[in-house]
Amino acid sequence: SVTGSINTSPSSTISGTLKAYRDFLTTTTSSGATTVDLSTSNWFKYTLSANSTYTFSNAPASGNAFTVTLVLVQGSGGGKTVSFGNTIYWAGGQVPPISNTAAGNTDIWTFFTFDGGSTYIGTLAVKDAR
Repeated sequence: SVTGSINTSPSSTISGTLKAYRDFLTTTTSSGATTVDLSTSNWFKYTLSANSTYTFSNAPASGNAFTVTLVLVQGSGGGKTVSFGNTIYWAGGQVPPISNTAAGNTDIWTFFTFDGGSTYIGTLAVKDAR
């Protein structure tokens, strides 16, 4: 059993088998310009209270692979739109359309970067989860 933090240099290797692990989830509301601070978590759940544009900040340094997941829930009244402020590559070069915008509908977006956040590869991983 390990408690606390394990810090290693980038050239160090730690080998082992995890029986289980968990990620930290940040939960809040969003409207307008929303900065997603990647130094605080890699899972974020936002309830949209207005149209929102998400911009990622503080990605790990280039050469480190990092995945971030956004769980976006349509807030009261629904009808909110989402957009993204970073350079994001999408399948076919097109941002996938969000699901039905009725209140309570949930979309799950996943993003990956390996160049310090200069670019991301994005996907709408789960559309209209309910």
